[in-house]
Amino acid sequence: MKLNLQLTKRLRNFYSLIGLFVLLFSSNANAQTVSTYTGTTTWLCPAGVFSVQVECWGAGGGGGGTAAATSAGNRSGGGGGAGSYVKKTIAVVPGTTYTVTVGAGGTKGGTSAASGYYGGPGGKSEFSGGSIIALTASGGTGGTGAGISNLNSNPGGVLGGVYGFSIGGTKTTNYTPSSVVNLSDGGGTGVTTAFDVGNGIISYIAATNQGTGYTTAPSVAVSIGAGQTFTALVNPNINS
Repeated sequence: MKLNLQLTKRLRNFYSLIGLFVLLFSSNANAQTVSTYTGTTTWLCPAGVFSVQVECWGAGGGGGGTAAATSAGNRSGGGGGAGSYVKKTIAVVPGTTYTVTVGAGGTKGGTSAASGYYGGPGGKSEFSGGSIIALTASGGTGGTGAGISNLNSNPGGVLGGVYGFSIGGTKTTNYTPSSVVNLSDGGGTGVTTAFDVGNGIISYIAATNQGTGYTTAPSVAVSIGAGQTFTALVNPNINS
């Protein structure tokens, strides 16, 4: 028989196919059933089905947010990146339960420096279970948000890129406009940054170029100033 399982997900203001098609083949190839899912669920492999063709779409990333426009000019955040697409034929075992995961769209960026303005990454979509190697489509990366130090032309989400930074700790030595943000390790390259500093404190860091190729979060060090801690946020490529 042939079963066509189609998963879709509705994002904020548009429809995006971020689900998963499973085509199952057996000796009765003329029969076809279509099932639609909107989130994580399980699928029990029927008798007589020994292979499935699976297609996965990752969810899109959220767009970058902005602070309110001021006399310094209007602001525009970068768009969220598209989710990935993968396709593979997988051997399955009748009577085995498999997990179907449909990723959710990334959250939109915030409107304050405390939020970092960046959009959140979309969720992965995945077919897994039994003894198979999971088939995974990465979610899209969030877009860079716009603050006072990076008003316009902010990048959209890049898979394997740095989409934002989180900040913690307490300043012990003043940071200044001459401070420099340095990234190391993580497997990628190409990130450039802008940041806002007031009263010796860095309030946010934006990735004005998200770079590419990061498999883990790079280490972040800021010269001139001490006490605050900075963490790079990365959406690695986990396609399989």
